[in-house]
Amino acid sequence: GKVDVIICSPYARAQETARITAEAIGYPAENIITDDRFRECDVSSEFDSKSRDILRQYYDVDYASDCGRKFSGGENFEQDRKSTRLN
Repeated sequence: GKVDVIICSPYARAQETARITAEAIGYPAENIITDDRFRECDVSSEFDSKSRDILRQYYDVDYASDCGRKFSGGENFEQDRKSTRLN
């Protein structure tokens, strides 16, 4: 089938993937839509540049199993879900 639209997040890796895909299928790269709602959940900046092992020490719970749980300055799973809802 024909691709009508390519939408991606503002992250560089998503932008690159969208451009590669567009080129491969003959889709005009200038028509790629960037949408900030396609971003990752902001768990918290407290753990930026830290290993997943450090994160586990502080948050040894399956993130998706408790939709209301969050770190200071971050968003919980439910907030992330609402912010990425496309209407």
